[in-house]
Amino acid sequence: MRVSFPLPCLALLACSLLPGSAQPVYFTNLQTAFAFTSNTSRILIIYTGNSSHCSGETPRNYFDKKILQKYPQIGVRSNLYAVCEQFTYVPPKDKSNEINRAFFAAQREFDPLYSKYYIPTFFPTLTFVNPAGRLLNGPFWTLGYGDEFSGNIDNYYETMREYLAAEQPMNRDKGRSNLVSAVFSADRTSPVFGLFHCIYHTNDGPQELPLQDGAKSRHYEVGEQFQFTVRDLDREVRNAPPWGEHQYASLISGVGRFKDSEPFTGTFIVRLNGAWFKAWMNDSGKTLASGLTAGRLALKQGEHHFIISVLDDSVAIALEQQLGRLRPATPPPQQKWRDDQSR
Repeated sequence: MRVSFPLPCLALLACSLLPGSAQPVYFTNLQTAFAFTSNTSRILIIYTGNSSHCSGETPRNYFDKKILQKYPQIGVRSNLYAVCEQFTYVPPKDKSNEINRAFFAAQREFDPLYSKYYIPTFFPTLTFVNPAGRLLNGPFWTLGYGDEFSGNIDNYYETMREYLAAEQPMNRDKGRSNLVSAVFSADRTSPVFGLFHCIYHTNDGPQELPLQDGAKSRHYEVGEQFQFTVRDLDREVRNAPPWGEHQYASLISGVGRFKDSEPFTGTFIVRLNGAWFKAWMNDSGKTLASGLTAGRLALKQGEHHFIISVLDDSVAIALEQQLGRLRPATPPPQQKWRDDQSR
C-alpha cells in the first residue's frame, strides 16, 4: 500500500533538501517520518536530544554543520535514510542556574520514545530503526562538542563511524536471522549442548564464535566444560511492552548447584548447536538473605544462579528445554515407592 502525502508534507520534503548538499530528507513529525520510510523502504534515523546541547546551534543546524560534515556517509547514502528530529527546546536549568521544572514537563512527551529505544542521554543522539520501528543500530550519542558518536547500547558497533564504514552493516534483524539459522540448522539430528568456562580476549583470540546477538566474535575462547544441576528455571519474555521488540526477546534465569565441578562466579558460555550464549554466574545464595531472589526465582542457601539474554524467543524456548535437562532425574514411580518403603 502506498502512502499519499498531503501538500504541507510535500512542502516539508522539498524545503528539507538544501541546495548543493546531499543529505537525507528531514522531518520533525515522527508519524509522518514513519509513513515516508514505509513508503520508500528507508531506514529512519531518530535524532533526539535537548537543544541546549547543540553547541549554540539549532538541532537542525547542528545536524547539517556538525553531523553531516563529520559523517559524510549519511549524505552520500541519503537515498537510504530519512531523519526525524525529536528534540526538546526547554533548557534543563533556568536563568538562576536552578533545575528547570519545565524541562521535565517537556521531556515527558518523549519518554515513550526514550524508553522504547533505551536512549540514555539528552545530548544529540542518533538511533537507526526500520520502517516498522524496530531498532537496527544505536543509539549512538555525543556530548555535543564535536566528539565521536558512540554508545554502549548497540551490540555490533562501538562507534557510529564503525557502523557507517561497513558495506553491509550488521543489525538486529540480521542478527536474529543468523541466530535462528545457527540454532535450527536442518542438518542437525540431535542438539549439541553444554556449559563451558571461557577466556575473554581484549584483542582477537584464536576462535571465532557465533554469539547470541547473531554476530561472530573472537573475544571468547572456549574452555573446559563443567557440570551444573538446575533446580528451577524461568524465561521472561521481553518482546512486548514495556521492553519493546528492539531489546532481547527473552531473559532466562536459572538456580541450582555445581555438580562434580568447582564452583565459580563470572562469565561462562553456553553452546546450543551452532550458537554460543554469554552468561553470568552469581553466588548470591552463598550469603543468603531472607527472601532473596534471582530474577523471578527464589534462591536457597548455598545456590548459584545464572542469567542468559536471548535475541529471539524461539531460540530461548529451545535453550530453556536443554537447560531443563540439567534438572536432577526424578525416579520412576515404582522405584520411588520402594525407596519410601525402605525408610
